Amino acid sequence: MKILLTGGAGYIGSHVLLSILRDNHDVFVIDDLSTGNKNLIPEKIQLIKCNINNEEKINSLLQEEKFDILLH
Repeated sequence: MKILLTGGAGYIGSHVLLSILRDNHDVFVIDDLSTGNKNLIPEKIQLIKCNINNEEKINSLLQEEKFDILLH
């Protein structure tokens, strides 16, 4: 499945990310890194540095990528 995870660079989000990766899903992470840590995101994961309030960027991403699931 193609999954979009918001806040994936935070403490809880990074653990959710590791769980998702164990099942070999295709994951994109959105995080503005205001409290998250980029080092918690594996290099193979696409990190989109963005605040989820950025409606234009989020709408564009959702239209381009066609995610199966959004986890927030």
